[in-house]
Amino acid sequence: NKFKEALLVDLQFELNDEAYSFQIKDQGEGFDYTNIPDPTHPDNLEKPDGRGIFIMESLSDEVKFQDKGSVVNIKFLRK
Repeated sequence: NKFKEALLVDLQFELNDEAYSFQIKDQGEGFDYTNIPDPTHPDNLEKPDGRGIFIMESLSDEVKFQDKGSVVNIKFLRK
C-alpha cells in the first residue's frame, strides 16, 4: 500500500488441528514475487530493506503469493 492510509489491509487468521494460517491482503499494486533478490548475497547485505519475505520463508512452513503479490498466505504447521 506504500503507506497510503486510504488503502485497506485485510488480515485473516485460521487455527485448526494441523496449522496456524494467515492471509494478508492489501489494495496495493503488488510486486514481482518471482524475482526477489537474495538478501544474503554480499551485494545486498548493507541494504536497509528486502528481508521480510526471506524471514517469512525461513520461519514458516509455507508462503504463497496471489494476485500479483497483493495477497500472501502463510502457514505454520502445528508440530
